[in-house]
Amino acid sequence: MALDTTTFNSKLGRIGRRRIKEISEQTMQKSREKVICVLCHHEIIPTPMSVWKTELIDAGDVLSRFSLSQIALILASSSGLSLNTKIDNSIFSSVSSLKKDYFNEVFVEINIFKDGLVELYEHDLTENKITNIGRYSINLFT
Repeated sequence: MALDTTTFNSKLGRIGRRRIKEISEQTMQKSREKVICVLCHHEIIPTPMSVWKTELIDAGDVLSRFSLSQIALILASSSGLSLNTKIDNSIFSSVSSLKKDYFNEVFVEINIFKDGLVELYEHDLTENKITNIGRYSINLFT
């Protein structure tokens, strides 16, 4: 599920109460049969030492609703540094990008196993190295 969080002429984003409610309802219906993943342009949890301020204005509400809605993965772009954390049964991952103007070209590989194990690996194309940046256990299909 991809979310357009942009706000016209602003670096800040928002999802809004109506949209959060719709997302929560949809995910609760499908969470028993699918692994739910939400993709955002803006960060929900600010990464340490962020260069740009691109967080959601309503990030607290979004964080709370997403973690209660059985969403397994919440992925967001980051301004250079990776941040992964687990809140309740949701994994929040903010990662860098393939744009090399400011930082190394990086992408994240996510492996999800049937028993609920989730592993995240960061592939740094500039340094040609792979780093395990997270290993979490989540409850799938419950």
